[in-house]
Amino acid sequence: MIEISFCIPTLNRAKELEASLRSIISQADQRVEIVIVDGGSTDETLAVIETLKASFPQIYAYGSESRSGVDRDILQSVAMAHGEFCWLFSDDDLLSPGALERVLQLIQEFPVIAGASLNYAAFDATMSYSIATVPAVGHNALRRNHLFCDRDECFSALGVHLGFISCQVVRRSLWADIVKNTNLTPHCNAWIIVYMIGKILERNAYWFYVSDVCVFYRSGNDSFLSRVGLHKRQQITHIAYAETISSLFPSHSSTYRNVFKIVINDRMARTLAVFKSRGITISDQFELLRMYVKQYWSYPLFWIKVVPIFIIPRVVLGLTEKTYRWFRKRKAGVHSRMTADSFE
Repeated sequence: MIEISFCIPTLNRAKELEASLRSIISQADQRVEIVIVDGGSTDETLAVIETLKASFPQIYAYGSESRSGVDRDILQSVAMAHGEFCWLFSDDDLLSPGALERVLQLIQEFPVIAGASLNYAAFDATMSYSIATVPAVGHNALRRNHLFCDRDECFSALGVHLGFISCQVVRRSLWADIVKNTNLTPHCNAWIIVYMIGKILERNAYWFYVSDVCVFYRSGNDSFLSRVGLHKRQQITHIAYAETISSLFPSHSSTYRNVFKIVINDRMARTLAVFKSRGITISDQFELLRMYVKQYWSYPLFWIKVVPIFIIPRVVLGLTEKTYRWFRKRKAGVHSRMTADSFE
């Protein structure tokens, strides 16, 4: 019986996909399958899959049926899966050692759960050294394993982390029931996972947060940013995300506001500082500020934590980032390098 299906959408990331698959295969057994939906890759993706399938036959690859974006490919990958649970996974992240057994044990210990969100550790784009990042649960008090029994509590605590693809494990039967009975087209805005989890929790509110690091996240490798540009990427991050949350919770509800407090408090200032340090234009900064003010003007945290970043000189932010990365590289040395070879 297949207990976990890894569901991976991919597009032109053969090298990164190989590393991801090796990290999974090194821990997998007959209880696991890997389902890949390729959005139309023109690189060596198919060759990589065929090579690894020789060592782990339970890899199944499909071409994208619609070629209409990652959301549809995620939906297709789950539709093709057979596992009791589907572990939604990015094509460029790595499974941390022991993570698969940890999740399999969780399923056995808590058979009633609708799914789980997992903790992660962030690395640079080459997976050479770890970097400090916002915890999965933000700056709130949740630092241990936790079983949520209420949808509002879950979203208020985890917020935007529920959209981090590699860290979500969902019960396939609940997911399939929503797909069968819902028109999902309006919700395919790059946040389909958040919407689906929100609807799943309406049916079964038991959701587990695993504080153990289960995923090594590759930062600085945003495919949306490289394809659509900064302004469109930020529209996806903020406007499309707000549309998704408002489809799940009333905009006047405390849960809605709690979710966006997490966005502002834990993510916006950091992201903006990185963008600015790397040289975004004055006109881009103005467009971002206008977008942010329209979206977040009623949140005091926005004026306290985000607006000042627009004022700090770029040279200061750039020097801070360079100093930080130099320190992390020096601290990491050569022994922390995470490559595909680590999983052979």
